[in-house]
Amino acid sequence: MFGKKWINTVNNTLFFDHDEAISAELGLILGCRSISLYVADEAVTMYKEGRLKKLAISGGNGCSDWITKKQAETDPFVLHEPDTLEADAIEAYLLENGVKPEDIVCVDREATNTGENIVNCLGTLKGYDTTLLIAPAYSQRRAVSTYRRYITDTKKAVSAIAVYPMGLTQNNWHTRLIRFLVMDEYNKVTSNYIKTGYIVETDPKTEAARLKQAVDGITEQKSVRLLAQKATL
Repeated sequence: MFGKKWINTVNNTLFFDHDEAISAELGLILGCRSISLYVADEAVTMYKEGRLKKLAISGGNGCSDWITKKQAETDPFVLHEPDTLEADAIEAYLLENGVKPEDIVCVDREATNTGENIVNCLGTLKGYDTTLLIAPAYSQRRAVSTYRRYITDTKKAVSAIAVYPMGLTQNNWHTRLIRFLVMDEYNKVTSNYIKTGYIVETDPKTEAARLKQAVDGITEQKSVRLLAQKATL
């Protein structure tokens, strides 16, 4: 159905994995309907590892999707609960798995698309110099490009963590129903959404490098302050 060259083109456009354990002050968890618990679980892991200090949640859609309805019968991280909002499912999962309530700094239950995810949390996002967007791997480029549409100040560093749900990989997405979502994302980031102004063009590698530099700078500043405090004792 898809040639190898075309698959590589899609992969190189949409997916980008970080080479190391990247971190940030804030993690914004983007609701993704039936697979919202996958992104929630990634956030919990990073939080417990100390790679995310604070968490924000955004998602006002129901937790269901026709593409994953059958998977929900066997995969505990796939939901078929149309009356449960993404934000509610994510928040409950975080709290049940050790995230402190005070470390959840924003819960948006209104957003129904990525633009609204960013806009509804804009006040929170602007309060942090480093942010990681937690989204399905095939959506991460559009997530970063949407963030940059609204926050153009590059002193606010951002990147996205690639979450691969339901055994999805860059080698097998084209053989599964989820290929419809992947191809929809490809069309959005290569033409549709740029033309309409929903997103701006971004370079994932540049954004990731900028985030790492910002995090390293914050760490260095904290070390300097700590040494200065010890010197006054």
